[in-house]
Amino acid sequence: MAKNKAIVLYRTDFNHTYDSRRVIGVFLNERKYRSETLKIIREQILSSGERYALCKENIKWNFEFMMKNKQTQGLEDFELVAEEIELNKIV
Repeated sequence: MAKNKAIVLYRTDFNHTYDSRRVIGVFLNERKYRSETLKIIREQILSSGERYALCKENIKWNFEFMMKNKQTQGLEDFELVAEEIELNKIV
């Protein structure tokens, strides 16, 4: 990620409407963004009550889908969406 960019992570409804968006965090570091995203996906899937082996597969699939498409699909209660934004530089 470039120095003058940030990633905004949102929690949203299944239709990804703008009024349902709730900011989870703004990340300047891609590693922290990935870590927080994985934590949220893991918590959401493990709370669903599925068998652990199935949960592991779902966590991996959802995390990879999120990293590729900047959104999740098929989480139980909500979806995640990420947007990259450009930061202003003060001179």
